[in-house]
Amino acid sequence: MRIFLADADSWTELAESDEPTRRISAPDLAQARRLRSGLRSEDDSVSVILDVTVAVAGDYRSARGSLTIAGPEAQVRYVGTIDGLTGLIADIEAAEVADGVTLIPAAGGQDLQALGAEVFRRLELRSQARAS
Repeated sequence: MRIFLADADSWTELAESDEPTRRISAPDLAQARRLRSGLRSEDDSVSVILDVTVAVAGDYRSARGSLTIAGPEAQVRYVGTIDGLTGLIADIEAAEVADGVTLIPAAGGQDLQALGAEVFRRLELRSQARAS
């Protein structure tokens, strides 16, 4: 699973890859999956990267309380804990909704780099646990 970080000025990947990408936004996961299927039918080597606006905190109430919705309405959003976000991203991969995600902060003051690195680490741990 590829993880990108986005702010007003940049779009960067946590782990560099040479594979071509197509960044998409969708109002829900079903629409994102349809978009991915269409793009992959045109070019099966492209990685489809879904925008996900995130507000993450130690608990749901804290995340919801700090939320300032950013970005267009037609965008998948996640509000909750880092464990929940990791689970969502794992599900996105397992259901072939997208080949990666772009994490977009919904609240100011969120350390997106640290969040992305921790999600990436947790996804790798899940992968290793399944392989053993």
